[in-house]
Amino acid sequence: FHQSIYLPASSSHPKLRVTFSTSTNFCNESLPVVLFCHPMGAARYLIYGFDEMAKREGVRIVIVDRPGFGGSTPVPVDQRVSTWLEIVPVVLRHLGVRYVAVVSHSAGTIYAINTAVHLSHLLHPSRPFVACFAPWVHPRFSSAPLMQVVDRLPTSVLGKLHHVQGFVAGYIAPSVSFSAAKLGIEETVDEETCQRTFGQSREVRREVERLHGVWQRGEDT
Repeated sequence: FHQSIYLPASSSHPKLRVTFSTSTNFCNESLPVVLFCHPMGAARYLIYGFDEMAKREGVRIVIVDRPGFGGSTPVPVDQRVSTWLEIVPVVLRHLGVRYVAVVSHSAGTIYAINTAVHLSHLLHPSRPFVACFAPWVHPRFSSAPLMQVVDRLPTSVLGKLHHVQGFVAGYIAPSVSFSAAKLGIEETVDEETCQRTFGQSREVRREVERLHGVWQRGEDT
């Protein structure tokens, strides 16, 4: 789940670290590959929730941290998409993957569409597939109150928004969970659901979530 490579320096950026994760069945080269473009406030750690599904459905999943997310080196906001388009082929080549299906959630839609348009050679020639779940919509059209607030933030602040998300995910969320436990509020996910959904016991799942917070506190997201 903690994998990384380096993107060589170019005229537009220095040497960049790129972190990514793959499902645990990735060594099975007969399975098709899904490139998941994560939403804002998330990173490669989402693989924990997808791994059991990937094994059950017979697909492999790779999640690449965009620049400034997870352990990937930050770049200026206006270079994130272009840098992403450099990163994807390098990661897939490193993994020995020729074709992918592209799937995104929320803000990952921007990167999924750019991947489909500018890196169309990575889609399967006879069965190309791109899916966007709960796609991000510009606040001008969505009228979503929170996104309207974000749209008015200065670019200098917006470029550092992921640090705030990391603080919330790494410190606030675990504290809320701890407080709930102290008050006697039980988790809603029972043992059977954990086993079926994640292939893990509730105890293991709790530890995974704790470690998730530890790693997020140590990275940029």
